[in-house]
Parts: sequence; structure tokens; C-alpha cells
Amino acid sequence: MIGFVACALVTVSLHADEPPTPELKTHEGRITRVEGQQLTVLVGKMAMTFQVEDSAKVSLDGTPVPLARLAMAQFATVKAEERRGKFYAVEVAARSKA
Repeated sequence: MIGFVACALVTVSLHADEPPTPELKTHEGRITRVEGQQLTVLVGKMAMTFQVEDSAKVSLDGTPVPLARLAMAQFATVKAEERRGKFYAVEVAARSKA
């Protein structure tokens, strides 16, 4: 019985130390700039710059591509998380036509 209680306490404390799962938001708009690891998308009337991490899934018309290839695309749907006032892209799905 004591072992079970100790095991339960360890499990609870391990889960309490985990950082909260970041909330992903989807942004969609016209690609205006691709430079280095940054992607700028015009969402409505606001230009949003996303830092695209190396682990991000980047695709153009459904085919995985390097980020630099998105300069040929027109539109993008970006799933990103906000950390400390900056947006970090987790997934970028670009298309060459609307």
C-alpha cells in the first residue's frame, strides 16, 4: 500500500513539472517575404512575421520543400504558437494559387 501511494505521488509531481502545452493558432494570408528562417504573411491588413523553426513542417502545394522555396508561393496557412510576443511557426502549408 505504501509503495502504491509513493508511486502515485511521484507520477503526480512529474506531471506537475511539465510546461503547459502551447496553444497553436492558424493564420492565413498572402506571402510577402521569405528571408532566412523568417516568413512574413499579410493577414488581413496586418503583416505578421513568423520564425520558422528547423523542425517545422513546410510544404508547397502538398509537397515538402525547404523554406526558401516558398518565395515562389502566393498564399500560406501557418500554424504557430506565440512565445514572449513572437510567433513561431510549427507548420506552413503554402500554395501557388488561391
